Amino acid sequence: MATGIKIKSSNWNNSRKTITGDINLSNQLADIEHQLLVNLKEIINEYPNLHISNIVKIFRGKTRVGKKPGIIIGSKNKILDSQVLTLPNLIDEYIESKSKISTKKNSRTLKSNLLSFLKTKNITGIPLNSFSEDIIRDFLFFLQNKELSINYIERLLNNMKTVLNWGYKNKYNIDPELVNFVSNIKNSINKDKPKMVTLFKDEFKKIKEYEPENPRISKIKDSYIFMCKTGQRLSDYKALNKDSIIYSNERNLWYWEIKQIKVETNVIVPLNQETYNILKKYNFKLPLHSKSNKDLKELAKKVGLDREVVENTTRNNKLITTKYKLYDIITLHSSRKTFVTIGIQSGINDHVITKVTGHSSIKEFKKYVGIHNDDIKNLIDVFN
Repeated sequence: MATGIKIKSSNWNNSRKTITGDINLSNQLADIEHQLLVNLKEIINEYPNLHISNIVKIFRGKTRVGKKPGIIIGSKNKILDSQVLTLPNLIDEYIESKSKISTKKNSRTLKSNLLSFLKTKNITGIPLNSFSEDIIRDFLFFLQNKELSINYIERLLNNMKTVLNWGYKNKYNIDPELVNFVSNIKNSINKDKPKMVTLFKDEFKKIKEYEPENPRISKIKDSYIFMCKTGQRLSDYKALNKDSIIYSNERNLWYWEIKQIKVETNVIVPLNQETYNILKKYNFKLPLHSKSNKDLKELAKKVGLDREVVENTTRNNKLITTKYKLYDIITLHSSRKTFVTIGIQSGINDHVITKVTGHSSIKEFKKYVGIHNDDIKNLIDVFN
């Protein structure tokens, strides 16, 4: 294995294969030898059945098992043997091949959850030739036990499917049946997911007028009000910081300047005194966390958002009707739909609303419009 260190012939003892007359060079080679032995020991401990030919490939730069601090094992060449490739490594390879910030971020989130899952099983990686449907089921069960939202779990599985499909297309010896299996599990979760809900003016007013005693519920109330009045995606709220809040002398108002993470669209969100004060109260960082959806459901129940939401689905040619209470299925994402719906109910032009939400098409935007029973009644009354 080449070290890249140049040695003068006068400093090399060919019979002993050692350096003479240069203690610094001698120490450099000793350090490299020590690091190689450390990494070799790690590889053998992690993959005790790894064939010697694959170990040779690793140290000749033809393959690698991962990135290790202090030394580069192999090159940036594609991993050639799936026996030494683990799923976290494949995610790293996928991230390196992409340029879009949101794609990289989503994949790192998948890897983080995957490593937490592997930690519960006392392993650090899943060689792709050992990756199976049982492991995918266990991973799903692990995510569900963490009380993550259905939307969040669905996104993780969708990202896993994308990474595996990418690996298959790029000749990483991925079983295409595994890709299909992940896709089927994701789709089954999607079928069981209740539809995205919206709040109407009277329901939003109940939240605004409620005075929580619990500081945790007070924080989710403030956050949700801000979100309903600004209409952005959760990823953009999490990225919000003081530097993105700007004052306009010309218009005498504060506004939030965003480059939306999901679609990389630039939008300007005007802030009134209420929304600005909420941000100022929390030092321009909304107090959102992993249990925020759970807190929002508790808030909705306390204020009496018990409207019945009915969903009709068809399975095996049979109509299935499912009924939910609003407080059971409300999520933070409903704030974006609420922003759109109340805006339209208030007579704001569609194109004005999309300027703030950043929707790329009216067709996509219309999915966010909720229909209140009073709206239907008013439509009928038009003909009286």
